[in-house]
Amino acid sequence: MTMTFRVDQVQIYAADRGDGEQPLPEAEDIERVVGTAGDRFRDSFTRLCLYAARSSDAAAERPRDTVIVGTEYGNAQALAGLQRDAPRLGRRLSPQAFPQAISGAAAASVAMATGATGANLTLGAHLLTPVMAFWQAHATLDRSPGSVCRLLVGDMYSAETRADALRHEPELGCRSGIAHAVLARGDEFSAVFDFRPATAADPPGHRVHGACAGDAADPAERNGAFALGRFLRRILDLPVGDTAVLECRKSPAQRAAVRVTRMSDHTTDPGRSER
Repeated sequence: MTMTFRVDQVQIYAADRGDGEQPLPEAEDIERVVGTAGDRFRDSFTRLCLYAARSSDAAAERPRDTVIVGTEYGNAQALAGLQRDAPRLGRRLSPQAFPQAISGAAAASVAMATGATGANLTLGAHLLTPVMAFWQAHATLDRSPGSVCRLLVGDMYSAETRADALRHEPELGCRSGIAHAVLARGDEFSAVFDFRPATAADPPGHRVHGACAGDAADPAERNGAFALGRFLRRILDLPVGDTAVLECRKSPAQRAAVRVTRMSDHTTDPGRSER
């Protein structure tokens, strides 16, 4: 199935930032933009998602918007803290008592903060997360004509999540950060998804193929934020008719890829914001 779309905005926030990436905001900046309500149970990942959504050029409320968050570990930092503190405090854990610390809280928090009343969900698909979240964003746009999808992908690694990640794939680096993109229905790009097993025995990671690949996302980078963010920025520079591919794999049998082709050039669209 071919899906068409446009990209209104792409931001990449990163620790030890590279080219085209914004630094992770300081705690004072986050407090100024999103406030401190719920911070007792919110962790750094949820705060960063809120910061990206609130500080973007597309921060105005649009009731039909959807929110998709793709992450391996999400707010595991908050969950680990609750589990450590519960025995000491003699409390039972419940999402009713701690609604902002459940595993899927980031998408719900962003939806509430931006006034989005469309679908919102958090998904995790290990190293396939960038493509799977991108696919889910398109699925929501396809079911909700006229809507806009706010897509956030990434991780903020705590001591626990970094140890777990390195236990599974020690060859992949764990740099904290998220990519924030605003996608909408349009005819600027077409996307075709491919979930067939791999034919070559490449190592786990993320790769970009095709036109404008340039400095392709480093396969040694675990966090899908950088693969997806750089890929979206790369397709914005594609000439009409050219194609680029984002491929993610955990093993030869566990693979997800998306091929995006530039169908038309609307770079002067007044809805276009930061690239």
